[in-house]
Amino acid sequence: MARGPLRTLRGRRLVASAIAFHDAVYNPRRSDNEVASAVLWCRLARQSRRLPREMIRQVAVAIEATAHHSDVTVGGAWKPWVQWVLDLDLAPIASSRQRFMTNGSHLRSEQSHLSATAWQAHARQFYAALQRRDQIFHFPWMVTAFEANARRHLLHALHHRNGRDRRGLNEPKRDFPPGYRPRSRWPFFTSPSLS
Repeated sequence: MARGPLRTLRGRRLVASAIAFHDAVYNPRRSDNEVASAVLWCRLARQSRRLPREMIRQVAVAIEATAHHSDVTVGGAWKPWVQWVLDLDLAPIASSRQRFMTNGSHLRSEQSHLSATAWQAHARQFYAALQRRDQIFHFPWMVTAFEANARRHLLHALHHRNGRDRRGLNEPKRDFPPGYRPRSRWPFFTSPSLS
C-alpha cells in the first residue's frame, strides 16, 4: 500500500481525481488527449468553490504526466503521488498473459484507423521505450510485485513470432458484442511522445 502523504485524505483525493480524469477525453486520431483531459478537469473543478486552486493545478499536472510513460527522463522528477498515478496507469501490463493480449486487442480496435504496419510500429515503439527504463514502476513494492511480469509480457509482444500470440499487435479482434466500444485503461499509443 502507498505510504506517507499518499495515505492522507488529500493524497487520496489527488490520486482519485487524476485517475478519474486522465482518460476523460479520448480521440484515437489525436495526440493531445491528456492535455484535453486536463483542461476538462480544470474547467469542471473550478466550478466548485471547495477545491483549492493548487489542488486543481496539481491534478492537471498528473493527468498530463500520463502522456509521458515512454520518456525515460521524466518519471523520477514527479512527486510521489504523481508517480503513484503513473504506476496505476501502467499496472495492466503486469496482469496475466491473457489479459495483456486481450488489452492489446482492445487497443488495436480503438486504433482501427491505423494500418497494421502503423499500429505495430506504434505498439513496438511504446513497448521498447518501457523496456529501456531502469524500472517500469516507481514504487519499490510495485517493482517487487509487478516488474518481472510486466517485462516478460513486453518481451513476448516485441519478439514472439507466433501469429496467434501476436494478436495484440495485429489486426483488431472482431468478437465484441454489437454496439460495444472497447475502452482499455491502458496508456494510449497516441501520446505526443509517439506521434
